[in-house]
Amino acid sequence: MLVGIGLISSITETTSRIATICYQIPAGAGIGMVFAASYFPVLAPLPTKMNAAALSFFVSIRIFAQIWGVTIGGAMLQNELQTRLPQVIQDSLPGINSIAYAIVSLITSLEDPDKDIVRKAFARSLVTLWRMVIATDERYALQEKPEDDGLRRS
Repeated sequence: MLVGIGLISSITETTSRIATICYQIPAGAGIGMVFAASYFPVLAPLPTKMNAAALSFFVSIRIFAQIWGVTIGGAMLQNELQTRLPQVIQDSLPGINSIAYAIVSLITSLEDPDKDIVRKAFARSLVTLWRMVIATDERYALQEKPEDDGLRRS
């Protein structure tokens, strides 16, 4: 997963489309494995009659974390775009506060120098976002885990 996200964080405005697509494969595979495989360690130490409650609590925590991830990621992208986009381009956007969403539909209508500036700003902003994801994942991946004595407790 970290390798795939690392590859994604190396994407720039000049990266080919095929490379961009191929970089998503190891990231998606890693995220998919972590997403699917995390259910079983939660359910394993519990009695069967508690599986429904444990799984519903686990899913609600996961959804809450996804909401925070999207919110924090969106705020980071918005702030990065505000610092990287020239004020002239920001002023040309309709009265929408969300630059990240407003600028996407306008990229095709921009002239060449402005289009390149916007593409570069987006690419650099997303690099910052993906590097934050890597730092967060590494922090949790490298945490010391308590040793398991192999005994199942109920």
